Amino acid sequence: MNEENLFSRLAKYSQNPQKLSVENFCTEALAHFFNSDDVFRREFLKVIFDDQRRARAFSSADATTQETLGSGCRVDLILRAGDRIHLVEIKIDAGETASEYLGQQQKCQVQRYVDLKLGNVTYLTTGKSLAPQIEDSGRKLVNHALFEDLHAALSVACVSGLTKMFLKFMEENDMAEPQPFNRTELQSAEKAFATYFKCQSTLNIVRARVNDRFQTNLGAKSGLTRATFERDKNFGYVQCYLAKKFPHAAVRWVGLALSAESDHLDFSVWLWGKRSSLIDSIRRDLVWDDWGDDRGCSSSIRLRGNRSDIPRMVNHAVESSSLLGRAIPRYA
Repeated sequence: MNEENLFSRLAKYSQNPQKLSVENFCTEALAHFFNSDDVFRREFLKVIFDDQRRARAFSSADATTQETLGSGCRVDLILRAGDRIHLVEIKIDAGETASEYLGQQQKCQVQRYVDLKLGNVTYLTTGKSLAPQIEDSGRKLVNHALFEDLHAALSVACVSGLTKMFLKFMEENDMAEPQPFNRTELQSAEKAFATYFKCQSTLNIVRARVNDRFQTNLGAKSGLTRATFERDKNFGYVQCYLAKKFPHAAVRWVGLALSAESDHLDFSVWLWGKRSSLIDSIRRDLVWDDWGDDRGCSSSIRLRGNRSDIPRMVNHAVESSSLLGRAIPRYA
């Protein structure tokens, strides 16, 4: 049974139900473990400091989160040891954000940390993130550390059961090094890419055939985008969607998707938006499947693997978009 990890479940909750942030949740978890777990603290300091002499100065530090320092500069994680301060900016699969404050436009967050002149700075990200944009004068004050290194260090340390659950959370959210390719994956790699391109080509054909009716049925001002590959953890799919946000506030996107299951492909018409009663009402009215953590719904058909698939996909897209186009105004 593949049960979702505790931390992954908790990360879905927020005081603001419209805003979910794995990044903010992870920041709070890091502060908790740093303040309560000596083994975690030791390994964390090894990773975020490139100079271990400086790390030792923070061996008894306290961690706090989301403090505003200076002129509206909100710091993700702060370590304090006496009069010493170390600032940590945390990003998970995202780039730096630029300031919108007067006089600081286009200045990235790590540089703003440096400009505070309170101490050294660590930019803690996954390996997919680029190095921080720093002025030459501040480069010696910044260390770019990786979640993958933290995961590797904790994986071989003697950690608590709760920390082991956090390690699993890191794996589920692409914060750990990917496992090496096994023989089966290597042998099937060529077929996997061929299947992807076939899915993309097929969905683009369906898109061309249904675009005008799909757009008309949903009252959209723009057509469907070209098909692109998307992924959600270990789940991959090809999708296209109406190029502009949907005119109804609760509905953000409507589109088509080809998704791979264990032994077949599904074609879906899907809706995604905010968590709201409108989405729930549409899902119940159309008897569609839940999709996207209660933020959407979808209607799917299973492909048969013969020449009737594309005509069936076209019919399903037209019929489902017509039903959806009539349902949305009823609950808007």
